[in-house]
Amino acid sequence: MTESSFASRLWLLGAFLGALAGCAATNPSPQPDDAGSQPVLDALDVAEAQLSPERLPVRVRWGGTIASVENTAEGHSLVEIVARPLARDGRPRQVDTSSGRFIAKFDEFVDPLVYTVGREMTVLGEVAELVDGKVGESPYHFPLLAVESATYWQVRAQPWERSRTRSRVYMHSDDWPYHGHVHGYHDWPYWWYDRPPRRRGGYWIFNGQTGND
Repeated sequence: MTESSFASRLWLLGAFLGALAGCAATNPSPQPDDAGSQPVLDALDVAEAQLSPERLPVRVRWGGTIASVENTAEGHSLVEIVARPLARDGRPRQVDTSSGRFIAKFDEFVDPLVYTVGREMTVLGEVAELVDGKVGESPYHFPLLAVESATYWQVRAQPWERSRTRSRVYMHSDDWPYHGHVHGYHDWPYWWYDRPPRRRGGYWIFNGQTGND
């Protein structure tokens, strides 16, 4: 390789690297500040909003249990919610504590036969004021949250309902009181819940599979 050829290759390599550097300079990688313009959610809870109204307005994500649904003549729906702490997925936790009650204001009709009392809901929006109302006969200052988005959670499966989905346990045994029949364990404390195996004459049938003693 001649000296002039080597110099030419070095020049071409330098030009190529310079072009790459120019592309990187004109197309910077997204930075955290460029990722989005949504304001950060405030950690203020319902009780703190009631005690410190001077901190309003704030943008929050609150959730809890629906206490009532009211549809106004103006076309809004006011959903009263008993606040609960939220889990990491945003769903209200099943706990016996609450930071208070608030009203979620929807700009559209919310059907009270769909959004029923006792169901769980999580809402995101701005709280700008407190509104006067009552809980029973007691005066109450409700933080009013203008809803931007909402999640209406599905009913949680109860333990006795989940147990019905487990494999049913049957037994066919020569010494079972009713010979020649297959019986479910209706007497077990949880309906159709798996009964622990017991050694008896005959054989067990587990979800269609048999096993001899």
